[in-house]
Amino acid sequence: MSFSQRTLITALIGTALYLAWSTFSYGAQETAMLRTSTVRNQDYYETLWFVEGDGYVWIRAEDPRSRWLRAVRENPDVSLRRGPFDDRFDATVWEGKPELSRDVDAMFRAKYGLADRFWDLIRPGDAIPIRLVPHR
Repeated sequence: MSFSQRTLITALIGTALYLAWSTFSYGAQETAMLRTSTVRNQDYYETLWFVEGDGYVWIRAEDPRSRWLRAVRENPDVSLRRGPFDDRFDATVWEGKPELSRDVDAMFRAKYGLADRFWDLIRPGDAIPIRLVPHR
């Protein structure tokens, strides 16, 4: 088998795995759309998994370099669309708290099961938990 055939087969398998993962994670699981804005009014949107526990909604940032996470740090006033509901929250980024991260990770594992365990294997590092407190 030539190099180009191996490359093509690898690309096709990778694409198939990506599509299967996307279908499984987005179609079979509950997701929400986060909207955040910088102080310069630049909006960012991100589709995320979420859990509810201890009276709060929790999300996680899988990549500490993501633009939407920088926007949350800059302006913690966010909105989260879950189904037909679009709610406003104050976001608090919880870095450097391993006990809290373990608790939040456990809530995600309980809700998302095998999909969350698989994501743990492929993500680059520890996810950053973010607590969302509803606006009153």
